[in-house]
Order: sequence, then structure tokens, then C-alpha cells
Amino acid sequence: MELNKTIDKSAAKRGDTVIYTLSATNKGPNNATNIAVTDNLPAGVSYVNDNGLAVYGSQVYNHTTGSG
Repeated sequence: MELNKTIDKSAAKRGDTVIYTLSATNKGPNNATNIAVTDNLPAGVSYVNDNGLAVYGSQVYNHTTGSG
């Protein structure tokens, strides 16, 4: 399993909105099952919302637990 995280800005100022995108790719020959991702926001970053997109039965981001 490979997990990639990208951000839409290389630098942000206080008050800027930044967008993080996480994508997972199964690199193995078998189906990946029971995969969970936890990604806590960096200090000083506040959760605003997500696009609500749940792909292949995944969950949208839970800003309280950092999971999705």
C-alpha cells in the first residue's frame, strides 16, 4: 500500500485556506482490505471542511480523530 499526501500551496500565511489531498494506491498483487488512514493536522492548522467525497466505501475526514 502506498499513501501520498499533497498540498495545494508550498507556503501559507495565517488565514489562508490550504487543501490537502490524500491518495492511496494498492501496490500489491492482492486486494487491500481493512485499510485505515490517520492524518492529524499540523499544529496551528484548523479544519474547515472536506469535499464529502467517499471513494470505494471510504470515509470522509473526521477532524476530531484525524481518521478517514
